[in-house]
Amino acid sequence: MLMSEEQNQLFLMLGRLEGKVDAFLTKHERHEDRLSAVEDRVSTLEQYYAKGAGAFAAGKTLWVALAAVIGAFSTTITHWLKG
Repeated sequence: MLMSEEQNQLFLMLGRLEGKVDAFLTKHERHEDRLSAVEDRVSTLEQYYAKGAGAFAAGKTLWVALAAVIGAFSTTITHWLKG
């Protein structure tokens, strides 16, 4: 009879341990899902940042080109006015 009681205690402890492992795995799965969602959001933000940086660089280049054209035009007009 003592053996049966020890077996019952052992099975009870194993059942509790199994429940804790199941709870841990469920929490772990939720954390993985949340991490995946965060990674997706960060990836999207990085893409927007890269596009914005590219657009800014292109805009800067256009402003420099416009300034060069205005400078060349003003030089030409100055030469025409001096005659």
